[in-house]
Amino acid sequence: MKNTIYIILFALLSFTVHAEKYAVIVAVGDYPEASGWADISSVNDVELIEGALLHQGFSKQNIMTIINEQGTRDGIINALNSIKSKLAAGDILVVHFSMHGQQVFDDNGDELDSLDESLVPHNAFAAYSDSYQGENHLRDDDLGNIIKGLRNQLGTTGQLFMILDSCHSGSSTRGSISRGGKGALVPPNWSENKEVKNSGSDMMENVSLSDAAAPFVIISGARAKEQNFEYEGYGSLSYAFAKAMNTLGTDFTYRQLFNKITAVMATIAPKQQPVIEGDIDYKLFKGEYVQQQPFYTVKKVVNAKSISINAGTIQLFNPGTTVHILPAGTSKFDEKLSLAHGEVSRTLFNESRVLLDKELPDRIAQNYIVFVDQLSYGDISLNVFIDETVENQVKSGVETFLKDKNIGQLTTTATDAQVIVNTQNGYYILQGVAGGDPLNVDDKNPGAESIEELNENLFNYAQGSYLRNLEMKNPTYEFSFRLVPVEYDESFEEVGEVLEFSKFTDDSGAFQISDDGTRAVLEVTNHSNKDLYFSIVEIYNDGKILPFMPNANCDFTDGERLIPRKSTQVITGCAYEFAPPYERIVLKAFASTSPINLTPILTKKTTRAVMNPLESFVKDTYTQTRGGGGSRSNDRQLKGYTTEFVYEIIKK
Repeated sequence: MKNTIYIILFALLSFTVHAEKYAVIVAVGDYPEASGWADISSVNDVELIEGALLHQGFSKQNIMTIINEQGTRDGIINALNSIKSKLAAGDILVVHFSMHGQQVFDDNGDELDSLDESLVPHNAFAAYSDSYQGENHLRDDDLGNIIKGLRNQLGTTGQLFMILDSCHSGSSTRGSISRGGKGALVPPNWSENKEVKNSGSDMMENVSLSDAAAPFVIISGARAKEQNFEYEGYGSLSYAFAKAMNTLGTDFTYRQLFNKITAVMATIAPKQQPVIEGDIDYKLFKGEYVQQQPFYTVKKVVNAKSISINAGTIQLFNPGTTVHILPAGTSKFDEKLSLAHGEVSRTLFNESRVLLDKELPDRIAQNYIVFVDQLSYGDISLNVFIDETVENQVKSGVETFLKDKNIGQLTTTATDAQVIVNTQNGYYILQGVAGGDPLNVDDKNPGAESIEELNENLFNYAQGSYLRNLEMKNPTYEFSFRLVPVEYDESFEEVGEVLEFSKFTDDSGAFQISDDGTRAVLEVTNHSNKDLYFSIVEIYNDGKILPFMPNANCDFTDGERLIPRKSTQVITGCAYEFAPPYERIVLKAFASTSPINLTPILTKKTTRAVMNPLESFVKDTYTQTRGGGGSRSNDRQLKGYTTEFVYEIIKK
């Protein structure tokens, strides 16, 4: 009897251990000319997504890629059915779509606005005609039934995670590549129900499930009525997902992953709002994910003193980063085992070339692993396109300013830029390449009146973008935080009970707080084994950076911002009230083992105190005037951690 129990337990444990991770990546970008669809860079997304998943323990043989002409409607459905046949209860499945999206007429009466959302396969056409009525589009109804089958197959112990880097909006935007951008595919004389509003993706369908269906999460690149834009030849969501997956901390949920994605997209596509739906508070990959690691694998030994490694800008590598090469199988860094020391000479998204100080014993890549010595954080660099409506004198003034400050350069095309300068009502306007409202215009400021003011706007935007993107992820100093809504007694100015967080998130999963006097406080968590000091700034879409904790109204001392190791604190001594602008704002936290206060730097107040290295680092972003292409290196003193929380201020 005892042996029988052991055999059963062994079988159960073996089943749990051998649960598999699968993925399907669909990338359609080269559409037939007759389809009416413009080509997009979807295929570039494959390397980002595949690289991120391989790093998470997905095996190459379990990742199916469907590219261009393979991605017909039937081809996509057959691929998903094929992967379904391999799934067992408890497995994890990731499905990623990079392609055009479009709204199409509702063919079964289940949509309040009379429009289905759909993905655009390779053999789908953009316009309704006598010969085409949308039969090759992949509608949300179709997707809903496919999802149902996959969830039922995976069971309650499995997970299904879907990523949609497409959009369904009918508007178009100048100066960038959009995924979608066509009007709805509808019959003649069709009319839309315009009263219906939805801040979600509209891709979540209500379908009947078994009681044993798997949890399901879907992240979309944009809301139902928004455009989804590309960034430097990659889908903005694909880029943000890959970057977020390389900065995972402890106990990550899908909601926390989404917060990371939102923070990245606030910089690269500030007017585009990603959406998360489903079981978002489940642990990412059932908690079986790989946290950011201090070592990487070698892709190729180019020659005895040069290697190519599987890490690039997505993994926070920049030229100037230094590394040690150790024998494969080394579990912990030991400088005595170092075979060579090297410096990164150039980087791509997922790859870097490293020049070594000595020759390696052989040219077999699998024999080596790479440990980071010192990271280089790069310099502020802003690509600016000047519209033809701007005078040559102003263009020349901007070019000189960028060169003198060493913070960027002008581009000859809008698609190569991060920001566009044009004129509006006699003022100089900054416009994101993904369109949307001007970045330097609000109720009080109609834009820049002079070259000097325009240059200041450009500097603020460049610096804000740099700090938003800045990642310091030493696991030794891991730290996280969020805003939590609270009851507040105005008469006694006292904080009451913490309110339910989920009631302050919208359909897209974003934390929202209104300007009606609702208060929130900070909840901070120190995940590390060291006591940590922290400081938080807020970064707006136009790049403006203001102190958040401490600030003039919440002037907490260093000691009051010290969080003991392995603890969480709700800081009730400072209750925040919110006012316009009505936009998504990034809160960026810096944590360190020594006191840190960024307020004097941001308010440009002088201080005689000795600065924390992190403070000095941020201060340097205000005075970048070096010539050449130097990089901000992480010297031995610069030890810390950065993390973000994104929230949105809405009207009452």
